[in-house]
Amino acid sequence: MNIKQKNIPLAAIFLSFLLIFAACSSKSAEKGSNLIPTINAKLIYEETVSPNEAYVTSSQGVVYYYIKIYQDDNNKITVKASSNSALSEDMQYTLDYDKPIAKEDVDVSWTTLMGNPEPSEDDQFCIAKVSLSKAGAVFSERKINFAKKGIEIVVDALNHNK
Repeated sequence: MNIKQKNIPLAAIFLSFLLIFAACSSKSAEKGSNLIPTINAKLIYEETVSPNEAYVTSSQGVVYYYIKIYQDDNNKITVKASSNSALSEDMQYTLDYDKPIAKEDVDVSWTTLMGNPEPSEDDQFCIAKVSLSKAGAVFSERKINFAKKGIEIVVDALNHNK
């Protein structure tokens, strides 16, 4: 077995530990934001999910993931994702569209980092797949990874220990 193959189980264990830590940690202060303001846009859809609420003993350790979808007067759609986890960064993307959308045109499905649609204590939700459609035709589908910052920390640590 070569050195890279020996590091795979170690990386998996470290990643699992990091995800559990991320799920149990909360941000102590709000982050500054360089996101596009949506003050003049209409909120079309919002959803809040907690990946770890069933597994923590204190409300202070509960992590929340937020998805909000807005549309402005020019039909530009803004999808915003945020979390209170210290290992997640606020993110957004925009789409130019030519028609108004409604809540019914939005579908958000959740999976774990391992791709499971059913979470467990060791494999919690962290990926949101946001699908936007009109008249049944999907015009945008993107995945939002709430654990991306945590994964980057693990990769950096593994690269540093080579």
